[in-house]
Amino acid sequence: MIQHFGSEVFEDSGEEVRRYKLFDDPFNNGKNAIYGLERTISRLVKYIRAGAREEGKERIFVLHGPVGTAKTSIIDLIGRGLEAYTGHDDGAVYSFSWRFGKDFHAEDGGSLGFGGTKPDYAGITNPVAVLGSQMHEHPLLLIPRQARRDLLEKLWRQNDLDKKYPIP
Repeated sequence: MIQHFGSEVFEDSGEEVRRYKLFDDPFNNGKNAIYGLERTISRLVKYIRAGAREEGKERIFVLHGPVGTAKTSIIDLIGRGLEAYTGHDDGAVYSFSWRFGKDFHAEDGGSLGFGGTKPDYAGITNPVAVLGSQMHEHPLLLIPRQARRDLLEKLWRQNDLDKKYPIP
Protein backbone atom coordinates (compact mmCIF):
# COMPACT_ATOMS: atom_id res chain seq x y z
CA MET A 1 0.00 0.00 0.00
CA ILE A 2 2.75 2.46 0.89
CA GLN A 3 4.52 1.83 -2.42
CA HIS A 4 1.25 2.60 -4.26
CA PHE A 5 1.86 6.29 -3.56
CA GLY A 6 5.38 6.06 -4.95
CA SER A 7 8.82 6.76 -3.62
CA GLU A 8 12.00 8.49 -4.62
CA VAL A 9 15.64 7.94 -3.79
CA PHE A 10 17.93 10.79 -2.83
CA GLU A 11 21.44 11.06 -1.50
CA ASP A 12 22.09 12.06 2.09
CA SER A 13 25.67 12.21 3.38
CA GLY A 14 26.83 9.94 0.56
CA GLU A 15 24.15 7.33 1.27
CA GLU A 16 21.10 6.55 -0.86
CA VAL A 17 17.91 7.05 1.14
CA ARG A 18 14.35 6.23 0.02
CA ARG A 19 11.55 8.70 0.71
CA TYR A 20 8.02 7.33 0.54
CA LYS A 21 5.63 9.88 -0.96
CA LEU A 22 2.78 8.78 1.32
CA PHE A 23 4.59 10.63 4.11
CA ASP A 24 4.56 13.85 2.04
CA ASP A 25 0.86 14.01 3.06
CA PRO A 26 -0.81 13.98 -0.36
CA PHE A 27 -4.18 14.27 1.40
CA ASN A 28 -3.69 17.77 2.88
CA ASN A 29 -1.30 19.35 0.37
CA GLY A 30 1.68 18.48 2.55
CA LYS A 31 0.34 20.09 5.73
CA ASN A 32 1.36 17.09 7.86
CA ALA A 33 4.35 15.95 5.79
CA ILE A 34 7.10 14.17 7.71
CA TYR A 35 10.70 15.23 7.13
CA GLY A 36 13.99 13.85 8.40
CA LEU A 37 12.71 10.42 9.41
CA GLU A 38 13.30 8.64 6.09
CA ARG A 39 15.59 5.96 7.56
CA THR A 40 13.20 5.25 10.42
CA ILE A 41 10.22 5.14 8.06
CA SER A 42 12.13 2.82 5.69
CA ARG A 43 12.74 0.45 8.59
CA LEU A 44 9.04 0.63 9.55
CA VAL A 45 8.03 -0.08 5.93
CA LYS A 46 10.34 -3.11 5.96
CA TYR A 47 8.58 -4.44 9.08
CA ILE A 48 5.13 -3.75 7.61
CA ARG A 49 6.11 -5.54 4.39
CA ALA A 50 7.37 -8.55 6.37
CA GLY A 51 4.14 -8.62 8.39
CA ALA A 52 2.03 -8.46 5.22
CA ARG A 53 3.91 -11.48 3.89
CA GLU A 54 3.52 -13.18 7.28
CA GLU A 55 7.29 -13.35 7.69
CA GLY A 56 9.03 -12.88 11.00
CA LYS A 57 7.58 -12.38 14.46
CA GLU A 58 6.67 -8.69 14.14
CA ARG A 59 2.89 -8.55 14.45
CA ILE A 60 2.42 -5.46 16.62
CA PHE A 61 4.20 -2.18 16.06
CA VAL A 62 4.88 0.12 18.97
CA LEU A 63 6.05 3.59 18.07
CA HIS A 64 8.03 4.85 21.03
CA GLY A 65 9.75 8.20 21.29
CA PRO A 66 9.66 11.70 22.67
CA VAL A 67 6.79 14.10 22.18
CA GLY A 68 6.76 15.76 18.77
CA THR A 69 8.57 13.04 16.81
CA ALA A 70 5.72 12.38 14.32
CA LYS A 71 4.46 9.10 15.81
CA THR A 72 0.82 10.12 15.49
CA SER A 73 1.40 11.70 12.09
CA ILE A 74 2.95 8.47 10.77
CA ILE A 75 -0.03 6.41 11.94
CA ASP A 76 -2.49 9.00 10.63
CA LEU A 77 -0.88 9.01 7.17
CA ILE A 78 -0.78 5.21 7.05
CA GLY A 79 -4.48 5.12 7.97
CA ARG A 80 -5.39 7.73 5.36
CA GLY A 81 -3.26 5.86 2.84
CA LEU A 82 -5.07 2.59 3.55
CA GLU A 83 -8.41 4.32 3.15
CA ALA A 84 -7.41 5.87 -0.18
CA TYR A 85 -5.71 2.69 -1.42
CA THR A 86 -8.75 0.49 -0.87
CA GLY A 87 -10.68 2.84 -3.17
CA HIS A 88 -8.46 1.79 -6.10
CA ASP A 89 -8.78 -1.47 -8.03
CA ASP A 90 -5.37 -2.73 -6.92
CA GLY A 91 -6.22 -2.10 -3.27
CA ALA A 92 -9.80 -3.34 -3.25
CA VAL A 93 -10.76 -5.71 -0.45
CA TYR A 94 -13.60 -8.12 -1.05
CA SER A 95 -15.65 -10.01 1.48
CA PHE A 96 -19.14 -11.44 1.73
CA SER A 97 -22.25 -11.12 3.85
CA TRP A 98 -25.23 -13.34 4.40
CA ARG A 99 -28.40 -11.33 3.77
CA PHE A 100 -31.80 -12.35 5.06
CA GLY A 101 -35.05 -10.77 3.96
CA LYS A 102 -38.65 -10.94 5.03
CA ASP A 103 -41.58 -10.16 2.78
CA PHE A 104 -43.62 -7.81 4.96
CA HIS A 105 -46.46 -7.73 2.42
CA ALA A 106 -47.17 -11.46 2.48
CA GLU A 107 -50.31 -12.51 4.32
CA ASP A 108 -48.49 -15.25 6.19
CA GLY A 109 -45.66 -12.92 7.24
CA GLY A 110 -43.14 -14.27 4.73
CA SER A 111 -40.05 -16.23 5.60
CA LEU A 112 -36.57 -15.50 6.80
CA GLY A 113 -33.66 -16.74 4.73
CA PHE A 114 -33.84 -18.64 1.46
CA GLY A 115 -37.30 -20.21 1.63
CA GLY A 116 -39.47 -17.32 0.41
CA THR A 117 -41.39 -17.19 -2.84
CA LYS A 118 -41.05 -13.46 -3.46
CA PRO A 119 -38.11 -11.99 -5.44
CA ASP A 120 -36.66 -10.35 -2.32
CA TYR A 121 -36.62 -13.44 -0.11
CA ALA A 122 -32.87 -13.04 0.42
CA GLY A 123 -33.14 -9.40 1.43
CA ILE A 124 -31.41 -7.93 -1.61
CA THR A 125 -33.45 -4.72 -1.55
CA ASN A 126 -35.04 -4.91 1.90
CA PRO A 127 -32.81 -6.88 4.28
CA VAL A 128 -34.02 -7.79 7.74
CA ALA A 129 -30.59 -9.03 8.79
CA VAL A 130 -27.13 -8.75 7.27
CA LEU A 131 -24.47 -10.95 8.82
CA GLY A 132 -21.03 -9.95 7.65
CA SER A 133 -18.02 -12.19 7.65
CA GLN A 134 -16.34 -11.44 10.97
CA MET A 135 -12.99 -12.66 9.66
CA HIS A 136 -13.40 -10.68 6.40
CA GLU A 137 -12.65 -13.78 4.34
CA HIS A 138 -12.34 -13.51 0.59
CA PRO A 139 -15.53 -14.51 -1.31
CA LEU A 140 -13.56 -17.20 -3.18
CA LEU A 141 -13.57 -19.13 0.10
CA LEU A 142 -17.28 -19.82 -0.49
CA ILE A 143 -16.17 -22.24 -3.22
CA PRO A 144 -15.18 -25.66 -1.81
CA ARG A 145 -11.39 -26.10 -1.50
CA GLN A 146 -10.82 -28.61 -4.32
CA ALA A 147 -13.24 -26.87 -6.71
CA ARG A 148 -11.53 -23.57 -5.88
CA ARG A 149 -8.10 -25.05 -6.62
CA ASP A 150 -9.34 -26.53 -9.92
CA LEU A 151 -10.89 -23.18 -10.90
CA LEU A 152 -7.75 -21.21 -10.05
CA GLU A 153 -5.50 -23.67 -11.89
CA LYS A 154 -7.74 -23.45 -14.97
CA LEU A 155 -7.76 -19.63 -14.86
CA TRP A 156 -3.99 -19.56 -14.34
CA ARG A 157 -3.41 -21.81 -17.38
CA GLN A 158 -5.84 -19.84 -19.56
CA ASN A 159 -4.07 -16.59 -18.74
CA ASP A 160 -0.56 -18.10 -18.92
CA LEU A 161 0.16 -17.25 -15.29
CA ASP A 162 1.14 -20.73 -14.12
CA LYS A 163 4.83 -20.25 -14.92
CA LYS A 164 5.15 -16.80 -13.38
CA TYR A 165 2.90 -17.39 -10.34
CA PRO A 166 2.81 -21.11 -9.47
CA ILE A 167 0.00 -22.25 -7.19
CA PRO A 168 1.54 -24.06 -4.20
